[in-house]
Amino acid sequence: MDPGILKVIKEKGTKDSYPEAIEPMLCTLVKEPVDDPDFLYEVKWDGYRIIAFSRKRGVKMSSRSGLDYTNKYPPIVKALKALKLEIVLDGEVVVLNEAGKPDFDALQKYNGHDTPIFFYVFDILYAQGYSLLQVPLVERKQLLEKILANNEVIRYSNHFDDG
Repeated sequence: MDPGILKVIKEKGTKDSYPEAIEPMLCTLVKEPVDDPDFLYEVKWDGYRIIAFSRKRGVKMSSRSGLDYTNKYPPIVKALKALKLEIVLDGEVVVLNEAGKPDFDALQKYNGHDTPIFFYVFDILYAQGYSLLQVPLVERKQLLEKILANNEVIRYSNHFDDG
């Protein structure tokens, strides 16, 4: 890991033991976009929401209801291991169609052999011995963007200020 990124994690994060489970924050359905500068807007990926736990002893990918999806997505597991980080990421597993748009039907039919699959990550919750939950989301996303730069399978999911 880049020493500058690790420095920020240590300065901003809280030293903590590795979490065994995290309940993801869920979106709230509203009729109109909220016009508030404290809100961020993210892409609706139309995939499976996954919390990825990665450390030396292995990788675990959990659905928001706690189901283990680790064996379903070997390319993502391989990419998480390649990060060589003790990290917890929150994102969505997505298969894209030929136009580059999320294809939920293709994701449900994913066979692990000939279909590219991606993990679009929108939050980093823990890294290298530090909980980042108390760090403002915008700052966590800045760290995440740097950590995932140029990753082929695990991709940073951008946000927008205007819904």
